[in-house]
This record gives sequence, C-alpha cells and structure tokens, in this order.
Amino acid sequence: MHKLNNFLKIDPALTAAEHGTDAVTGAFYKMGQFRRALFVLIAGALAKDTTSKLQIVQATDADGSNAKDIANAACTIIANTKVNSLKITAAKVAANDTITVNGITFTGASAEAVAERKFKADKSETGDPVTAASIADCINDAVYGVPGVTASAVDAVVTLTVDEPGKTVITATSSSTTTLAVATISAIAFVEVEATQLDEDSGFTHVAAKVTNSVAADSSVTLLRGDARYTPDQVVAASKDDVSD
Repeated sequence: MHKLNNFLKIDPALTAAEHGTDAVTGAFYKMGQFRRALFVLIAGALAKDTTSKLQIVQATDADGSNAKDIANAACTIIANTKVNSLKITAAKVAANDTITVNGITFTGASAEAVAERKFKADKSETGDPVTAASIADCINDAVYGVPGVTASAVDAVVTLTVDEPGKTVITATSSSTTTLAVATISAIAFVEVEATQLDEDSGFTHVAAKVTNSVAADSSVTLLRGDARYTPDQVVAASKDDVSD
C-alpha cells in the first residue's frame, strides 16, 4: 500500500499561537521539486463579525527576501460562517428571540415545542441553562433539527459540532447578540497554489503563509507540498507510518 508521506511533504507553515491584527508571515519553503503546495489554515475562537485571512506569499529565498503576495491565492474565514464548531451563549433569552442554524430557524417560546421548532426561553435569573438545554434538544431532533450537526448544552452554553468534518459545516446567526451570542470555536480553510503561479522569471522560488486577523485569535497553518518529481524526504520528531497491505 502506498504511504501518503511518500507523496506529500508536511511542514508547519505557521506555528499555532495567538496572532494579533498585524499580518504575520510564517517560514518560507522552497517549491523546488514540488509542483503544488496546499496551505491549510486552522482558526480558533472568533466572535461575530471577525475574520481570519490566509494569503500565500512568495519570495526569492528562505529568508523571505522581496516577499510579495501571489495573485488570486487568498481566502478568508468569516466568524460563524461555514465553520466546524461554534457556541451559542444564552443570557435571559426572551420569547420570539431566534437562532438560525444552517438555514433552520428556532424561536423562543414559553414552552418547548420541538415539532414547531420552538425552544423554551426562560428569562428568569436561573433560566439560562434551561434555555440552552432546550435549544440543544431542538437542534438534535432527528426530524425537526439540523442534519449533520450535534448540539450539547453545559450551563448556559450550547456547543455545536459537525458530525463529519469536511462534509458538513455550520453557519449560525441570532436575532440578538446580547441574549443569544454566537461565536466560532474552530474553522478551517485552505489555499492551493501551483509552482507556475510564482514569478519564476524574477527569481521567486519560495512560498509562505501570511495570516491577518481582524482581532487577536489563535491560528495555525500547515503546508503540504506534493506532485513532486521524486519521493520527498520527511524528517520528523516521531512517526508511525507502517501500513498493512
């Protein structure tokens, strides 16, 4: 059986950390024998209306000399839009407050009615956990809930995760950022470039990831180079790559 690490070179393009609003560029890697490079951005917590942008840049050496953006090689994660997981925090939710998940709207009411997509909106001092649990019940319902998404409630917070990452994503909005605050927990994005996109005539040979967040946020980027002319070397701290036929 063919091993993936015989075809892909895997490297940390940007180490996981909290990055601020200033653009941060990771290490530069030589394309060399590789014809393609895939940069994968993993973003952490993002509040409503915040973003994390991935731009691929090129340079003439590993030190990043003459660095410049590669045209048409960028993408942006928008909080609460097509993410892997997010949370909804209930805070004295009122009747008629709404939460919409993947186009399905659930409305606060005096009593839970799953078949009507109504959750119990308990506005009392101790009612937030009740509201959160009711929202989770509605989202998890096999008939009237949200397909491919699982909700769990702890205290006043409802956490939504996709059942099969890469196949399903979550987009959520609410009628009130005060009573039903929606925030991203994690999201993924990627940009793929070809060696032909580099300005080779001017000596550009290396690529790197540049991440710009609209607010300070945790993020990391992994680089996978492939379509090589020969099997790449892969030296790592530890590995287990035996594959049974």
